[in-house]
This record gives sequence, C-alpha cells and structure tokens, in this order.
Amino acid sequence: MSNSEVFLHVQNCFGDLDDARNVLRAVKDSDGGMLREAAFKYAVVAYCRAYTASQGKKGTPRRKLEERYIPDGFRELHDELLHCRDKIYAHSDRDILDAKVSVHEFRGQKVPFRIQNVVHPLEVMSKIDEIIELTELTMDAIIDANQELVDKI
Repeated sequence: MSNSEVFLHVQNCFGDLDDARNVLRAVKDSDGGMLREAAFKYAVVAYCRAYTASQGKKGTPRRKLEERYIPDGFRELHDELLHCRDKIYAHSDRDILDAKVSVHEFRGQKVPFRIQNVVHPLEVMSKIDEIIELTELTMDAIIDANQELVDKI
C-alpha cells in the first residue's frame, strides 16, 4: 500500500472516530428512548470500523487502524467494544446466544420454542464516559502521528 493510501486510510478512520464521538456525546446528553439505544450501537460500530479490516482500492490489501493508536489503559474497553460489535451489534452470533430448540406438544401438535441466553446488548453503555475518552484519545494519537504520515507521502 502506498504512503498516500495509508494516509487516506488513517484519515477515513479519523472520520469514523469523529462520527462515533459526536454520536456518543449526543447519546450521553439525550433523555433515553429507542433512538438513543440505536444511536449508541451505531457509535460503537463506527468506532470499531476503524479497527476492522476494510478494502481500499481494488487490488490493494485490506487495512485497519494499527493497534498502536489504542491508548494505554484502554485495551480492555477497546476489546469489549469490538466484541459487542462483532458478536451482538453487527451480527447475531449463535455462540453467544447458545440457542436450543425445545419441542412441546400442545393439543396434539408439536410446538417448537427457542431457548437461549439473555444478552444485554447495552450493558457497555454504562461506560459511555470512558468510551468517549477512548475515542478522543485515539483521535489525539492520530493527530500526533499525522505529520509522520504526511512526511512519508
């Protein structure tokens, strides 16, 4: 990947992080409701987009933001956000749900039921202040490294 493509990719990641931060701030200031929950999930997905491999121009390798941008002390939260994105928000992974079918008979007919774990997808929302800080510190790290990227173009 050329240095210009690396620069463009990092700038796109910065845009995703900025979007996530702005939505998280709005969520924090909102008074609740279904749209608040959807916005929070979107913000987590936007944050994670920077750290999830994406395709650039055709024929170029997939690329994601380097882990060096994850601020010290935030690795556990970062991993938790990626887990929420990968297993709950962007996909409905059955390994987490551990769903099973239970068939019962009622009035001579089979009635199937789904039995599964209860997943609380918004548990991590209680950490919204830390998520905002993680996002802002990541953006700061990109800004600090920007000149290095520009010098390589």
